[in-house]
Amino acid sequence: MIKNQIVVMGYKFSIYIAVIVFFASCIIGYGSNLATETLIQKAVIAGCLTGLTAFVLVKMLVKYIPDNIGMDKGENNQ
Repeated sequence: MIKNQIVVMGYKFSIYIAVIVFFASCIIGYGSNLATETLIQKAVIAGCLTGLTAFVLVKMLVKYIPDNIGMDKGENNQ
């Protein structure tokens, strides 16, 4: 149960990271006087790549969490 909660929380954070990177890229691109079309293209690419990277990293790291996390020792002896 705890493992599933960690997975869902990690996936939510990967979406948040993608959105934050998108808006940060838009602000930085606007500050450097890029054309609007180029700015949006680069911001979408940056947001998607960082979100996908965070998603994959969460998926890989969850494999190393043991399945019996959060269980009492008494439950295993029954």
